[in-house]
Amino acid sequence: SFGDRPLHVDMNIVFFSAGLIGIILYALFYLNLLRYYLTIVMKFPRRAENLRVYKYLFFSAILSLIALSFSGGLNAITFRMLGFMLVAIALGQLKYIYLMHQKAQK
Repeated sequence: SFGDRPLHVDMNIVFFSAGLIGIILYALFYLNLLRYYLTIVMKFPRRAENLRVYKYLFFSAILSLIALSFSGGLNAITFRMLGFMLVAIALGQLKYIYLMHQKAQK
């Protein structure tokens, strides 16, 4: 808590409990998810239409998780679990489509 007021924004909770290293690790987690997404998507042709749904799913889940971080939902495990599950589904399906595309070309 900060004085008499409890901390309610995730960034403040992470900063006051883990310091600057914690904030950096917290941001790196999301940046690594984005980097992994980009490494998969960049392998596809420029106009791959069948990926649109998974791209929207990934970005909507990531953006909602980041927005939840600003509203103080770090302890809301049910919503965060669902959000990260949607991110994992999108990334897994994108990778699966890429691997099947590679297998079909051989």
